Parts: sequence; structure tokens; C-alpha cells
Amino acid sequence: MLRRERYDSVQMAKIKYIHITNYRSIGDDAVVLRMPDDAPLVLVGPNNAGKSNIATAVDLVLGERWPGNDVPQDHEFHNRDNSIPISIDIEFDGLDYIDYRGNTQPATGLIWRRDKGETDFLVKLAAGERRANNDTRGQCVSMYISPDRRLSWDLSYATRYTLLSKLMRRFHDALVSDDDRKERLRTKFHEVKWIFDEVEEFNNFSKICRMNSQASRRASSIDSA
Repeated sequence: MLRRERYDSVQMAKIKYIHITNYRSIGDDAVVLRMPDDAPLVLVGPNNAGKSNIATAVDLVLGERWPGNDVPQDHEFHNRDNSIPISIDIEFDGLDYIDYRGNTQPATGLIWRRDKGETDFLVKLAAGERRANNDTRGQCVSMYISPDRRLSWDLSYATRYTLLSKLMRRFHDALVSDDDRKERLRTKFHEVKWIFDEVEEFNNFSKICRMNSQASRRASSIDSA
């Protein structure tokens, strides 16, 4: 087992296989997709063939919402039979499990299950399965563009799970992973801020922001007391 600082590198895992069982139109005869190397996977078929259900399954595991909180509706169980287990199992190349101490070990995939009224979201390791966490899932960037083509949503900061938000966190983590670079950035920031402060309007605006921030802290202190 290795130990590393939480954000000492930027890594992106790649999907190898997708296994889906008993999800929507997919029954117990599992759908298994192998992702091609360095090429797109294109699903072609008539309407209602189940293409969107595959994309929705991947989005459930890697999308905006935390999978462990998902409670499927009746129509998400195959044949609306909520007594059968749903399984969405995604295998990766380049995925690490990172625990809360910063220890890492290779992981093979993420799996989401709904069985007997319980939802599990797990990471697969050589020694078995453990509960997945944000540091592990964060290595798997996915963008789902729904049929209404709302690309603008993923290119916004609407939530911390949009593609743009994820990318910006990765850029930030890479920038601050080096202490020397972090100090140079801090120096440059103050140099730029001093130039902005030469503009009276900006300087006044900064003072108002600081006053509001101080007032908010005092109000919070009073409330907590």
C-alpha cells in the first residue's frame, strides 16, 4: 500500500468494461460492453432498444449525484420488479482507491447495487470490496448529455459535479501540488491585486466586501454563543 498527499497528482481513470443487470430494459441476461482503446464506442439501434438506459446507468455511477444516495423508482427495475437486484459494475484502467489517511492501492472498478431495499456503492479491490469515496470516484470524469442536449449545464458551475467544476478542481489540485509553484502564484496574485487596488472603484468594492465578511463572521459568532 502506498501513501501520498491527497492531491499530489492528477489522474484520470479509463473505463474498460460496463456490466449492467436488471436495470430498466436490461434483464438478468447482463449487458456487457467493452470499451475500445483510443476510440469512441457508438451504440446504434432503433428507438426503445435500450441505448439511453446504458448511458443513464453510467451516469448514475459517475454523474452529478452521489450514487450511494440513489433510490431507484419502480420503472428503473427490470419489468418493474423491485424484488430483483440491480447491478451496475464499471471496470477501469488506472483507478486508485484512496482512503481518508491518503493511503492508496490499485482498484479495478466501481459497482452500484440495489438489493433488498438497500443501496451500496463500492470500490473493487484485490482483497474485496469497500465503500467508495469522493477521492476515488473523482478520478472518473464523465459527462452525460441528455436528449435535450443541455451541454451548457456541464459547462457551468451549477454544482460541484458538473464537468467544468470537476476540471477546475483538477487544475487547482495540480497547481497547488508544488509548494514552490504555490508560493509563486500567491506572490503573483498579490501583485495583480495591488494593481487592481489602484482603481478607486475596485478598491471601494473590496472594502465593502471585507466589511460584509467581517459583519457575517460577527453575526455567526453571536448566533453560536
